[in-house]
Amino acid sequence: MKKMLIFFIMVILVGLGQIRFLDDYFRLGQELEMHINVVNDKPYDVDDVRVKVDILGLTQLTSHNFDVDDNSNYGFFFHWIIPYNSKKGEYLVRITASNDDFKDIKYRYITIV
Repeated sequence: MKKMLIFFIMVILVGLGQIRFLDDYFRLGQELEMHINVVNDKPYDVDDVRVKVDILGLTQLTSHNFDVDDNSNYGFFFHWIIPYNSKKGEYLVRITASNDDFKDIKYRYITIV
């Protein structure tokens, strides 16, 4: 049975908030599961939000467009199997949350061993 590793990302619509990884190291062939929680702390709805996760040099994952009601949140998962032919090492992860009126980006690193 494959072990699944999860990292959590919280996105605040005025900027990207807390980003947490469950583990510091990830192995080739494992399923990497990413939980994204988008929080709208504004007193108005936000439409057509999209989240992109770029693991630079490996893959780009993109969510569907979604709306977040005022003072509410929206959570979802990304799933990705780390290919066995990936090179081991550190990879920069770029997380972008945006719509037509707003865009914010944060960076983190993951290590594949």
